[in-house]
Amino acid sequence: MPPSQRRAYAKIERSLHEEVAWRLAALKPRCIWLSPPNGFWAIARSEEEKTLAARIVSQMKKSGMLQPGVPDWIFLWSDGSGAIELKRPAEKTLLWKTPAGRLSPAQKSFREQCEAAGVPYRVCSYWSEVETALREWGRI
Repeated sequence: MPPSQRRAYAKIERSLHEEVAWRLAALKPRCIWLSPPNGFWAIARSEEEKTLAARIVSQMKKSGMLQPGVPDWIFLWSDGSGAIELKRPAEKTLLWKTPAGRLSPAQKSFREQCEAAGVPYRVCSYWSEVETALREWGRI
């Protein structure tokens, strides 16, 4: 996938993430919610800076500060928890089709860990799906 296309896809998911954050703040569900940092963004203008940023990310992963596969949103309440991973929706325009976002192998592994532990896990592409999950979990 070309870098420009990767950036465009990432922007769609960031917009969804921002929408969910705003709506959660307004909705105030009966739980604690958090969005763990799943990545690291650094301006790297030269090859040396890119190498340094890669080393920092690698070290953060090794030390457990960044956990590949952790969902975008984690919800905690007194007798349970839930996890939501946000993925861009499929889109069809007059000019092209954009495929829906897919779980990475690390995200699939985390989902399986949640399922084994009895923790509800959802993949959502729209706020309405997040809201439905929270309603089904009894949080709104």
